[in-house]
Amino acid sequence: MVNQSEGKISLSVTDQSEVSLGIGHRKIAKPSFFEARLYLDPQTTNSGTNLVFELGNSNGYSICHISRTGNFTQQIVCYSVYYGKKVDAELSISGILPGWHTLRFEIDPETMIILTLVDGRQVASFNSKEVVPDHLNQLKQSTYNFAVTLHNYGPSKAPVGYVDYVRMGAIDDDPTIYDNFNVSAFDGVFDVNKWIYVIQDQGGSTAQQDGVLVLSQGGINKYQSLKAIKNQPIKLNNSMAFEANLKAEMTSDGIVRFEVMGENNNPSAICGLHSMSDIVMAHCWTRTQDPAIGVPHRTWHTVRIEINLDTNTITFYIDGNQLVDDHYKNSLRGTSVNLFVEVWAATSRTNNTRPMVGYVDNIRVYPLEYVNP
Repeated sequence: MVNQSEGKISLSVTDQSEVSLGIGHRKIAKPSFFEARLYLDPQTTNSGTNLVFELGNSNGYSICHISRTGNFTQQIVCYSVYYGKKVDAELSISGILPGWHTLRFEIDPETMIILTLVDGRQVASFNSKEVVPDHLNQLKQSTYNFAVTLHNYGPSKAPVGYVDYVRMGAIDDDPTIYDNFNVSAFDGVFDVNKWIYVIQDQGGSTAQQDGVLVLSQGGINKYQSLKAIKNQPIKLNNSMAFEANLKAEMTSDGIVRFEVMGENNNPSAICGLHSMSDIVMAHCWTRTQDPAIGVPHRTWHTVRIEINLDTNTITFYIDGNQLVDDHYKNSLRGTSVNLFVEVWAATSRTNNTRPMVGYVDNIRVYPLEYVNP
């Protein structure tokens, strides 16, 4: 059964069956993307239930599925199979808390390389020329179908999966900004049309490694900051979403964070990872609160800041889980905001403390209420 409520689609089945929501797509003429946000309801699902995100043709498919692994955990498994040749994801995603996840396929029709991204981070790559070279031209001529399906072949009686923000189109026309920090010929050399240093303290270093931004800061109460300048400042004429993937090395009192900052701190929104020797806390700092949850260190986490101009509200998320709302009395419409990424060696450190090292990837900025292109 397919239902629509509060701007979301829900897929539900009874007993062992499946239900699918799909659309056909003509032959791909230029680099294109297929994307959706999915949520598998943990209250209604047991083992044997999968919420599936799939792009395929008569010769094979690329797929990701969300499934339950424990009482409070889920996993996302991705792979591609074309002409009988299977390629699994390079990165596994397991032990995650239930929440909304953005799944995305990207196809280059010239090379027929198919990329799979989860929450903005590439997890899989299917290179048709290397895996099925004899069928490359056939794949280029293929027509693709895009579908979201809820499969239930386990004990769940009435599982439910949710779908939102389904989008597809040419990558060049996508309002989302994906920045993978791939200008890596020299350490610390960035695209000057996108980024500038605001502060780089002595004892700090910045580099690009394997498409990831690495920020390292030693000392006490020192920090360095990188400011986004492409399309900045952003004037909030539309509700917007700001996201980044962050990872922290274990050290004493250090923070890697993602900031949306307006004039006179209005609006002000910060999310990041606070390393405190034995644990890492994912923090979101508002004007009046700093809610936090414990998260694993040395693993990637997605921070998300939503600015809703209709309600004058900023909402903060960690790994798809909402932490807090920050309400403003005055209208935020027309406010200009800037974007920063930062690493900070905080005040309670000792002289022999290891540097704070933070990793940043896939910074994304896009309208909150986008529609299908």
